[in-house]
Amino acid sequence: MKLSHILIIFLRVFAINWLLVGFFRLFVSIPMLTSNWLSAFYLAGPGVYFLAALLAWIFAVKIAKVLIGRADCDVQMAKEITPAMLFSTAFLGIGLYFFLTYLGGSLNWLHYLAITQAGHDLMTTAVDEDSNFYSLTSSLIPCLAGLALAACSPKLGRKLARATESQLSTPSE
Repeated sequence: MKLSHILIIFLRVFAINWLLVGFFRLFVSIPMLTSNWLSAFYLAGPGVYFLAALLAWIFAVKIAKVLIGRADCDVQMAKEITPAMLFSTAFLGIGLYFFLTYLGGSLNWLHYLAITQAGHDLMTTAVDEDSNFYSLTSSLIPCLAGLALAACSPKLGRKLARATESQLSTPSE
């Protein structure tokens, strides 16, 4: 199985996850709808999840080709697994896990801040801006770090494999 196929499977599993989260958020948002046209923004959150699920499913192959690139290799479970393959797969999995896990929360906070900054505060309670910024960054930083880790996974895997091999080849004292 190629590394890109593993990534495609991973992306499509997250697409299913986002679809389910979108449905859950839709059921929570429907009771909040009023006759005010601004209340339709409550449907934007579930809409983003539905759109993300659709795009992740449709473009999973292209995303895998971009992220893996020329480093695509066969991952065989029983033989010919190199340390670089293992490290690359681990970095890719961890990076995508953090990126995809925190992407929804980041988009949700960006959407919320865009609405409140535009003067269309749909919430009835006042919320401290510092806590909003903290909540946004607590989702956005792991999201971006995961994306960077996934994008650099082949290079990091090769470097870590070389470092590990050089440590194993030097005689211990």
